[in-house]
Amino acid sequence: MAGRARLERRALRARVEVWRTGLAIMGGDGADRRQRIAKALAAHDATEPLRPSDHAWVRWFLAHALCGTGSQSEGGRLTGEALDGARARGDRWVEAAALADRSVQRLLGGDVAGAEEDAARSDALFAEVGDACCRLWSVYPLATVAEIHGEYGRADRLERAVWRRRRASG
Repeated sequence: MAGRARLERRALRARVEVWRTGLAIMGGDGADRRQRIAKALAAHDATEPLRPSDHAWVRWFLAHALCGTGSQSEGGRLTGEALDGARARGDRWVEAAALADRSVQRLLGGDVAGAEEDAARSDALFAEVGDACCRLWSVYPLATVAEIHGEYGRADRLERAVWRRRRASG
């Protein structure tokens, strides 16, 4: 039992390292980010048998931290791994979150049609799991695509509808 407790403490420390790394990147600390991400992933993956469901979430969270920081290749790789893991485990929330991020990555890369497809699928999945707040992540790229196509009224309706749902859900 002592061995299991030690492994659980390592798993907890690894999870904290993932959070610390992701939040630091989101906060603008880009120093050595590739090395820090690699270290956080290695620490997590060494304890993965305890929490196999975390595999996709960890990759999504670190990719999400990178979204919009200019490191789209690394974020894209992690997002792909998160999508594969989420789909393999049937984790609809992580799949929706990863699709929302991939839609932003696609927008940044100029793939408007791909961005719209991912954002629409993300929005449907967030609706399916009942997460009105996170639907904001999918609406941003949907509204941006609408604006690109000159559909300003549609963009406004999308954003207003999600904000209404978010306020209603508390």
